Amino acid sequence: MSEGSFKVRLRRTEVYEGKRKTTWYVRWTVERKPFKSGFGTEGAAESYKAKLRTAANDGLPFSTETGEPLAWTRRPIRQETAPTIGVLDHFRDYVFKNWRRWSSSQRENVAETLMNAMVALLPQPGRPDELVLRTALRRHAFNRRALEPEGAVAAAYTWAVKHQPPVTCLEDLDAMHAVIDRFAIAFNGEHRVAASQRRMRAALNTPVDRAVFQQHIKSNLLQTHPDFKLQRNTQPTVAVDKRICANIDQAERLLAAVETVQWSGPRLKALFAVCFYAGLRPEEVADLRRANVILPATDDLWGELHLTGAARYTGPAWTDNGDNREYRGLKHRAADAIRIVPVCPRLVAILRVHMATFEPGPDGRMFCSHYGHIVSPRTCQKTFQKARKIAYTDAEQASPLTRRIYHLRHSCLSRWLNAGVPATQVAEWAGNSVEILLRIYAHCIEGELHLHQQKIEAAEAHTARQQ
Repeated sequence: MSEGSFKVRLRRTEVYEGKRKTTWYVRWTVERKPFKSGFGTEGAAESYKAKLRTAANDGLPFSTETGEPLAWTRRPIRQETAPTIGVLDHFRDYVFKNWRRWSSSQRENVAETLMNAMVALLPQPGRPDELVLRTALRRHAFNRRALEPEGAVAAAYTWAVKHQPPVTCLEDLDAMHAVIDRFAIAFNGEHRVAASQRRMRAALNTPVDRAVFQQHIKSNLLQTHPDFKLQRNTQPTVAVDKRICANIDQAERLLAAVETVQWSGPRLKALFAVCFYAGLRPEEVADLRRANVILPATDDLWGELHLTGAARYTGPAWTDNGDNREYRGLKHRAADAIRIVPVCPRLVAILRVHMATFEPGPDGRMFCSHYGHIVSPRTCQKTFQKARKIAYTDAEQASPLTRRIYHLRHSCLSRWLNAGVPATQVAEWAGNSVEILLRIYAHCIEGELHLHQQKIEAAEAHTARQQ
């Protein structure tokens, strides 16, 4: 047996893209002697590298001939049979194989789901700090673009790899109950809404099905066991609370207050106005260009917005180019589709003032910061909340009225429906299906109830006169 050494240093993983297949080479040195080992998947390579790191941290001597710990001489870890694969390795391999096909928001959702599942499956004794462990799992274990973890995060990551249960735990009833319970309760102790729980269950279902297909486990308990079946009478989407919707007077007070908030308020007034008067999603407003804004000759006529895409904020960790936003086509539409939205005279006047006051962004965007960048969601939300305190009374501030920027879109679509615009037309303007539109937005908004009451009184008076 060769002499062991403790002078081990891991190197960057090398990727060789051949004509037929891609190989990931794990590289390291023992006593400055280079070693490398090739793997057919990135997940397998990262798993092997993590086990080398664990062995080095545990103080195991490494062979100067094979490069592996002496304890592995008779049973190399990379030659383990498929049924003994760890659940963390299984999840990570699933993420890495599908990463390029997913959007940035889907990557983030899957990582969040698998992180919650692993927190429930990992053992309690010796567990690292909860926040550090979640960071190690979400930002490193399930992120293909992640950098090498450092400090406490690296230690937590190594601990999770070392103590991961086998993938067969996915067919253990108690383990799956713990996972579903973790989906129900957030880390701050609050109960997650049903839609979030359903989304996380759907994200977990695919890697569990994959384990069945690879013959690691016999069945998917999420589909076969009665304890995990979803209630049939539970609607996937619920109607919006009409108390969050603003009427014209409340919205105008809010827009006037936005203009007084320094420093970003004057630049953001038109952005919020587009959400309220045209019903755009925030990510659609962020991608709006001046070339897409068609204004009439005078402010008493109607204009149009020609929408071509959206800029969804996800953070640089989840996009391919490291940008904060993912640029894509319109939601529920083809990549090259265009959606035309009407612009009422009031919004025409606001947009005309904005275009005359502020220069467009470098790429012709309507709304940008003082430095020419797309305004961040954090800046928008801070300005919105400050304006809300200025514009609303104490009673209105305590109510759910427009607590989020997205509620301005709810207000617009509800207002259009209540004005008598056909649901098919509103759905086309909003970029929704008619079914979803009627299920969520077909409600009266505060401040217009008296109009419907007058119609009822007029109908009753007409009936009384006929009698």
